[in-house]
Amino acid sequence: MGEQKIDDYSDNKRLSVDIPSALHKQLKRLSIEQETTVRELVVRALEQHYLFPDDKQGPTQI
Repeated sequence: MGEQKIDDYSDNKRLSVDIPSALHKQLKRLSIEQETTVRELVVRALEQHYLFPDDKQGPTQI
């Protein structure tokens, strides 16, 4: 099974979350440094934390 490309918007759902302004500022700065978007950073972080944990025991139950 191939890995889904992060910027594939064909089957997306909108998620609206209020986060502290300091965290948003850090995410924005990191996105500029990495030449990516805040969205891509958040999606990647969620995938790594919940779907692809380092322990390789499979997806974490949500």
